[in-house]
Amino acid sequence: MKDWKREILDGVGMVSFPGCVPGVMFVYGENSQAILANKRGHVLCAAAEYGKGRIIVFSHNVFVNSFGKNDTKRKNKRFNENIRNWMTKNTDKGNEIPCFSDYFKEFYELPPECRILTWNGLPVRTEDQSVLKLLDWVEKGGGLICGVCPWGFAEVYKIDVESIPLNIIFRAIGIAYADKIMYKNDGDLAELLVKDNMADYAKPSDLVSAINKHPEKINRLGGLIHNVVNLPEELYIKHKPHVVEMIQKLSPDNDHIPTRSKPVESHGAKKAAMLICDIMIRDGLEGNVVLAEGIHEFPGTFEDTPEDQNKERAYGRGQWVVTDEQPSIGYMHSGYPIVTHLDMADTNKIYEDCFLLSRDHILKVNNRKGSWGMFHELGHNFHDSMWTWDGTKEVTCNIFTLHAMDVVCNVKPWEHLWVREKFENASNYLREGSKYDKWFSNAGIALLVYAQLARDFGWGTYKSVFRTYDKLPKDKRPSNQQEKENMWIQTFSNVVKRNLSLVFEFWGWPIRGLDDLKRFSIPP
Repeated sequence: MKDWKREILDGVGMVSFPGCVPGVMFVYGENSQAILANKRGHVLCAAAEYGKGRIIVFSHNVFVNSFGKNDTKRKNKRFNENIRNWMTKNTDKGNEIPCFSDYFKEFYELPPECRILTWNGLPVRTEDQSVLKLLDWVEKGGGLICGVCPWGFAEVYKIDVESIPLNIIFRAIGIAYADKIMYKNDGDLAELLVKDNMADYAKPSDLVSAINKHPEKINRLGGLIHNVVNLPEELYIKHKPHVVEMIQKLSPDNDHIPTRSKPVESHGAKKAAMLICDIMIRDGLEGNVVLAEGIHEFPGTFEDTPEDQNKERAYGRGQWVVTDEQPSIGYMHSGYPIVTHLDMADTNKIYEDCFLLSRDHILKVNNRKGSWGMFHELGHNFHDSMWTWDGTKEVTCNIFTLHAMDVVCNVKPWEHLWVREKFENASNYLREGSKYDKWFSNAGIALLVYAQLARDFGWGTYKSVFRTYDKLPKDKRPSNQQEKENMWIQTFSNVVKRNLSLVFEFWGWPIRGLDDLKRFSIPP
């Protein structure tokens, strides 16, 4: 197999991806190859041959979209041109590249001159048979550029990473997404310098071979093997021996096992200890009883599992925020505690809307952004299932986001940039007939009706609505989606003493069984 990296990275000094946090890929197939990886071994781009065709896989859909007709930024022009030439074996004619999502039902309508397709993993419920047709097309000589942000895709569509439709393609070529792990960079997250490329060591077998040839590289490269512990079960079991071998190489004298008289001190032993911890966590999550080596050297009882702390949120108590290297899901998540990445406590990130502990930054009115992410997670801690239903979990939490923007940052709900950026999409949605299924599938559009209510009736009204819900006895609370929709319209209308059903109908909500609202006059 040729070194495809030279072709694809020829003349490329840097690959940039501003505004996104990719996932992590694992490359293991005989005919697949990592093309671009950072110093941690996190793979951004991989390539593979399948039959007569070729496939490029990315760990974020932003790269895939950059080949589409809507791309105007051209951030990685040379990189993209090299990929097109590699996929077509230098016969690319520069034609527009269609997306498989537009043809998955009628694949036979694909233009015969099409040499390359993109695929961003949508629709989520793509039938296996459609994907197999695509794979057959590639095998006969087609080219496919595909990829999603695995952790984000799984979170947004409420599926496991292993259920992403692209996995049918990946299994055929020997590539996998490493669960919900997020790409981390030692420097600027938004770019990767090609001179720092570590793709040569992305495969466990290649990494072990390289260290066997150059033992002096063990401390620099040994930690790269840790990505194995985030693989699907079958691949984890297959490649786990590589991790064990690396531990033995990093710590040949077993000095990664602490004793009462000898802590873990050497650089290699510390890396080996971290790998041991990775394995213990993975095996423990599978339901196995796992005890650390040497644990009985220390006082205490280790046979019983300690009880988990109560993670239920409590109204009226302060919120707890923890910064961590790797949150369990996403860039940050709600709960008690709210968990974020380390940059939220990094003073060097103050101008990147990250650092939370600067009062002046949070309150800076001309910033017009505030701390949307943190306010959003706080909102998750306080929104209620009585007025939140399928499709609105990432919407109703932002009622509290908008409230915080208003009372903390002095940015009114209808004036916030994030809201105003949704106006064009909302206009298109309304012109196309306000279909409810589209409303709750787009969090930006869906939020506008809640922002409209805040603009027109104020936060005092919202507080009264929420108090009304809080006073409901359990047997009077809504139990299904229609009851929740109706009660929200009913309750808000009762508080403002106006029939708001037309407002919600305007936004596409189904209005059913609300005849008792007729006693209110419709506002002009």
